[in-house]
Amino acid sequence: VFEEEKGFILYVGWESGLEVIAPMERVTDFNRSFHDYLAEHGEGLQTIVFGVRNIERHRERILALGYGASDIFGENPQAPWAGKMQLKEFIVGQQVMATQLVFGEIAYREGVIEIDTTAPEPGLPDGKPSLSPPDSANQE
Repeated sequence: VFEEEKGFILYVGWESGLEVIAPMERVTDFNRSFHDYLAEHGEGLQTIVFGVRNIERHRERILALGYGASDIFGENPQAPWAGKMQLKEFIVGQQVMATQLVFGEIAYREGVIEIDTTAPEPGLPDGKPSLSPPDSANQE
């Protein structure tokens, strides 16, 4: 997707859930946060979004583990994917290698993509995120 007015190029694989966003050289209101990130951190991975089925449960678990989390927020109506999905996300309060971690509950609109919601979530056989508390991360 080439969005010259908004100032970015978006490569997206709806089936895989992978998207790569690259800001164009001209700074716009929409791409300003990407330019700010690049100015501070240089080129590299900015955000990883983990898709989950129950955003509230995952946020509660992240908070219980002591990581901190933003409030849950919704989709940006100016985003190129607006209308293709219903989006709820939160940002984990601790970055990993200068990369922002985001959990997102994404409900695709009918006909965009079909997802089997009856299968167990990968990495969550007991319904809990497979993360260790921050204090135990550096022990051993």
